[in-house]
Amino acid sequence: MDVKLGPGQQLKDSQRAHLTKAFDFVAFQQPGARQRKREALPGLVPKAELPRLLRGCGKAPTSEEMATLMASVEADVLDVSEFIRLFEEASQSRTMNEVELFKVLKELDLTGTETLAPEQFKEMLMSCGEGTPAQEVDRILQDLPRNRLGRVSCRLIARKLAGGPDGIPHI
Repeated sequence: MDVKLGPGQQLKDSQRAHLTKAFDFVAFQQPGARQRKREALPGLVPKAELPRLLRGCGKAPTSEEMATLMASVEADVLDVSEFIRLFEEASQSRTMNEVELFKVLKELDLTGTETLAPEQFKEMLMSCGEGTPAQEVDRILQDLPRNRLGRVSCRLIARKLAGGPDGIPHI
C-alpha cells in the first residue's frame, strides 16, 4: 500500500483509514494481540516494527531519518495515533515513485536496453550512500526474471523498489 502524502499536506480520511488498516494488520500479529482485542483494547506495535510499517505504507526514510523518528518515540510500543504522527513526519521528506526510479535506473544502463546486470547493480547499491546490505539487495533481485543475457529489467527493479518490502499486503 502506498499512501501518497507530500511535504506540508494533510492526510485525508481515506488515507487515515488505510494507515489504520495497515497498522492493525501488524498490531494484531503481535504476541498478546488476541487478548487485547477481546478486552477491546487498541492494537500496539513494537517500536522496532516502525521501519517495516512505514516502508509497507510507501515511505522509505534514510537511516538518519529513521533514527530521528525512532528517537522521537519514548515508549517501546506505538499506538495507531503515534504511528500516524510518525507517518506524517516521515512524509515531510520526498520519496521517489516508480516512474522516477525507472528513469534513474535507466540512466545507469549503458547498453540502452533498459536492463542492468544484477552483480553490478548489487555492487553499486552496496557502495553508494549509506550502503545497502547484500542480503537486502539479494531480496530485491531474487524473484525478478533475467533476460537471455542474465540482465534484469530496470522497470521491474523500479516496481519492486517502489512497492516496499514483501510480507505486507497492499490494501
